[in-house]
Amino acid sequence: MNKEELRAGITDALSDGDIARAGMGCVTLASALMDADATSEAEQALREGIAYIRIGADTHPTITSDLASVAEMLYRDLATLLLPSPEAWSLTSELVTMLSERHAHPIDLLEALALRAEIEIQAGTIDDAITATTQATAQAESICFHDVSFELERKMSDRLRRDGRTSEADEWTLRARARLDEFVPGHTHLWDIRMGSDGSWEPIPLNERHGGPDYSDLLDDL
Repeated sequence: MNKEELRAGITDALSDGDIARAGMGCVTLASALMDADATSEAEQALREGIAYIRIGADTHPTITSDLASVAEMLYRDLATLLLPSPEAWSLTSELVTMLSERHAHPIDLLEALALRAEIEIQAGTIDDAITATTQATAQAESICFHDVSFELERKMSDRLRRDGRTSEADEWTLRARARLDEFVPGHTHLWDIRMGSDGSWEPIPLNERHGGPDYSDLLDDL
């Protein structure tokens, strides 16, 4: 679709009160504009989409996974576009706060925390990167997303090594390796995150044991 058709789709979505669809339309429009090297217009489309997300969040005490997923795409694309501007970091913090305050699904909150950590690792201060990574990995471990923890800790180790903090980088590398070494057949997941059709969620304890995914190949990256 061309720009006019994409903008018409956004207008239709707004007329229907469908904030998620309007936001997704802004993501698609921004992508098309980036492909056409219209960076400033792409930035404006992303900002427009985030404005719709803010309106939707302000009018509802909770946030559905559909809206949270679109929000994550919008904030990620704009933050990445704005790097290394400090606004990139503030955008990711805004997203984390929004999802946390509106009782988002734990996986959606993890995606926001991981995004903030990635942005901080890329261009933030070391201390802010460590704080953001620690918070994201804590959320990942609470819902047994061990691969997310591994990837963030590996990236944090790489950042420390680039900054000449070799001993700390080695500690993060060992932490990541230990994380995956502990994931063995018979690992017990403490929670099974179930999502209802209405976007609600409830953590359900599991008593059964299962093997889960095999992350051993990731150790080759360390």
